Amino acid sequence: GLRVDFTDPNSTYRLPSPYFTPITSDSGFANATLKLQVSPRVSIAYPVTDRSVVTIAYGIYFQMPQLNQLFDSYNTDRLRGGSILGNPQLPAQRTNQYQIAYNLQLNDDFAFDVTAYYKDNYNQVGIHRVFTSPDPYDEYSVSEYGNSRGLEFTFKKNPTNNIGFNVNY
Repeated sequence: GLRVDFTDPNSTYRLPSPYFTPITSDSGFANATLKLQVSPRVSIAYPVTDRSVVTIAYGIYFQMPQLNQLFDSYNTDRLRGGSILGNPQLPAQRTNQYQIAYNLQLNDDFAFDVTAYYKDNYNQVGIHRVFTSPDPYDEYSVSEYGNSRGLEFTFKKNPTNNIGFNVNY
């Protein structure tokens, strides 16, 4: 599969400066760029038996930052203590995900799944200090990276006689 995301912040952003630039200023701003992301996803399933399947998957996933991270307190003329200014130039957060799963249908009512995954998380939003005169301020920025990996076990019972469940660890 392929997913295409397009975002237009339709705003300006503050250029680096030794002095705080109020929103009413005629200079010190540039137009925020358009954001276009293409996310390929591939999944291959191989039936081992008539009741079991092995699946391998890879995908790139994007998520735009929350709107408060783009625009909070951005249109300000005066800094206030503890303010964190939004940044309309933030790029989308990106996750590269790898996954392998084995699914086994034990009988008509019960199934068992085991899934191993690994995720790389890029462009995570953080906060950085902007040292300007007369007062420094904080601004949302891309400053974080993370990864996660894990193993997940699931035991399911299909609903029969109005009783079904899903246990996941």
